[in-house]
Amino acid sequence: MGHVPFFLTFHPMNYLFEPIGLSAWQWVAFIGAGLLAGVINTLAGSGSLITLPLLMFVGGLPAPVANATNRVGIVIQGLVGLYGWNKAGKVPWQGSLWVLAPTLLGAVGGASLAVDISEVTMKQFIGGLLVVMFFLLILKPERWLKQARPHPERGRHPGLLLAYFALGVYGGFLQAGVGLLFLAVLVQLAGYDLTRANGLKLLVVSLLNIPAFCIFLFNGQIHLGQGLILAAAQSAGAWIAVRWVANRPGADQWMYRILVAVVAISAAKTIYDLTTG
Repeated sequence: MGHVPFFLTFHPMNYLFEPIGLSAWQWVAFIGAGLLAGVINTLAGSGSLITLPLLMFVGGLPAPVANATNRVGIVIQGLVGLYGWNKAGKVPWQGSLWVLAPTLLGAVGGASLAVDISEVTMKQFIGGLLVVMFFLLILKPERWLKQARPHPERGRHPGLLLAYFALGVYGGFLQAGVGLLFLAVLVQLAGYDLTRANGLKLLVVSLLNIPAFCIFLFNGQIHLGQGLILAAAQSAGAWIAVRWVANRPGADQWMYRILVAVVAISAAKTIYDLTTG
């Protein structure tokens, strides 16, 4: 019998309706960490550096279940952030199809790469990219703070479409840090200003995670109770971030500072994991 794709393999729902099982201090940890992750994910990315360890070490979930449960918050918080960003008029819908189409196409094939590429290799790759991105941020800040709109023809350049496809493949495979990479491509290559790039990032990352969420849900790998608690806190964090930054004078400056901090921490965490693991 031939190999059956993982997304067609059904597993008993061992975690879907498990009791929440959190003590008072664990509830506080979930709410606090969720709020912070929601703010970080909405304004930059890599909030999973907070939520994944939380689900494993505070929630007591196995790593694969924590990874699956984490998508609940990513999807719901992403849609809340997208709604708020769009209400503020900061989502560049015109031309977005040229970003979405190659990205989602790449995401479809991203899961199959997991069979051939080890997690260590991908961590090395993302760690290297984050280090490069950090130096790009601090050495040429003016490139991140420009106020410009991309030319319509530029957004259809084959090289840029290929970059979106590659990001889709990566997002479909690993997801961690994909929001930061999207911001880099949208600002540095596509010519968006940081605020509108972030709005488009929220749209793309939310859509990227919906198929993965459905697959994990079908396979019973999501702890729905813990996932929904975290999603509620992350959504509140996303709404706070939108109200605080989206219409604030100098929004790009604030987002730039947050982005530098998040990229530095993400790069250091990835390098630490590689050298100590």
